Amino acid sequence: MLSFLVLRYALVVLPDGTAWIPHLVKTITEAVLNGSEPIFVDKKLIEGPNPNDRGKFLIPLLFAFQFFFVVKPIERAIKKDIAKESRKSWEK
Repeated sequence: MLSFLVLRYALVVLPDGTAWIPHLVKTITEAVLNGSEPIFVDKKLIEGPNPNDRGKFLIPLLFAFQFFFVVKPIERAIKKDIAKESRKSWEK
């Protein structure tokens, strides 16, 4: 059964009329035996830019914004509420 599947995929024909596995093997063999110089590929070109570097400078600004416009108003509201309260909530 496996040999039938391998044979079936080996006979798959590309749009230009060539069988794809024999053509692939032939191309790889020619490339290896040709002895031509290898192609230089830049590592940065393949990996692309580091996504962790994008927007790093905004982190301190976001922390400052959160501290002054979220944390501080909540602290002020809690202090005002405590000052207005006549007795402690756990004393009834």
